[in-house]
Amino acid sequence: MQTRYRVVATSIAIALMLAGGHAQAQVPGAISLTRLGDLGGMRDRTNQVSGVSADGKTFVGSCSSYTNPAEPGRAFSWSAQTGWQRLASPSDERSSRANAVSSDGRVVVGSLAQPGPYGNDAVSAVRWPGDGSVQPIAPSTATRYFSDASVMNRDGSRIAGSYTTTDGHNALFLWDSRSGFNRITTDEDFAASAVHMNQPGDAVAGSVGNVGGVYGSRAFVWTVRSGVRLLPAISSAPALMDRAISVSDDGQTVVGNAGTGRSLPSPWGEREGTVAVRWLNGGNTIEQLGMLDGDNYSYAEHANADGSVVVGQSGNTERDTVRTFIWTQGVGMRSLPALLDAAGVSRGGLRLDTTLAISPDGSLITGQEYLDDNYRPLFWQIRIALSSLRPAPRQ
Repeated sequence: MQTRYRVVATSIAIALMLAGGHAQAQVPGAISLTRLGDLGGMRDRTNQVSGVSADGKTFVGSCSSYTNPAEPGRAFSWSAQTGWQRLASPSDERSSRANAVSSDGRVVVGSLAQPGPYGNDAVSAVRWPGDGSVQPIAPSTATRYFSDASVMNRDGSRIAGSYTTTDGHNALFLWDSRSGFNRITTDEDFAASAVHMNQPGDAVAGSVGNVGGVYGSRAFVWTVRSGVRLLPAISSAPALMDRAISVSDDGQTVVGNAGTGRSLPSPWGEREGTVAVRWLNGGNTIEQLGMLDGDNYSYAEHANADGSVVVGQSGNTERDTVRTFIWTQGVGMRSLPALLDAAGVSRGGLRLDTTLAISPDGSLITGQEYLDDNYRPLFWQIRIALSSLRPAPRQ
């Protein structure tokens, strides 16, 4: 292994001026950009990050070959303290992937493939508890060769994911350190993806496909108290493209994306229009978060613990442009690259076009982009003082 870790931090200090022209106390670090490099790891491999700890110090994901896409990925974790590390696996591992990490960076969940009984791989949901071992969490008596642990609560004591039942149907599961593995969906077939679990572990958000035999996806939220609930749509189109990506710690605010029902022209043909939204009051009402000026679609990627800060992408299909946004209550949507540029923070050519995570308080945003055709990644973090944000000037 080789370590190629380099941190370059750039920060901006904003001086507040009194009416008489004298400088008041500075507010350091109102917005800063840190470049984390490619995280190191195995030679001729690229790191794909799926989860970031609450403090932004631990990354987990899958490391795969960019020269041989058919070569299977391997689960890894990274922190500045430990460097890049492969996660534990049995000797007959075919592939593995880490999907999420606990708040303190200790517990990791994901999936691991091993030889199956009929020549195909059997994929199992697993938990890496932080002691150098790996634990299967889906019993073979409940699943049929596939299960995947997607999300977890703050300490990794609760995990949710998808699996195939012994009779061949799709379902969601909840694993608890005390009660073990249990199915949480009641439909005979529920082809869903769990995208986010809140910190207490009593709510899960995600999307489910082909509801009622209709092509597309619907956003859903599951709570311990109410079970699964499909969230309201803003379009009456029969084929929806809705997705929930986050649920707040109190379970009352769900963030995600809703299909607008509009077809948007692009250089590659028409695409479905989407808008970033929040479902409020437990999912009873829907709030559209809008788009940046000049754009015709937006989609949310991550939200903080109470759903008051959202990051995602806003773009224009006709111009083939996209910008990362940050949305906050009271301020609305702002372009993240534009905020850095206005503050005099050099981006050094970074587009900042993919976010990976946001901290529970919304002040730390983690993302990545690819630097060349070999998909060599560069990971970055932006720290922002939310109190410094102001509404965008009217055009």
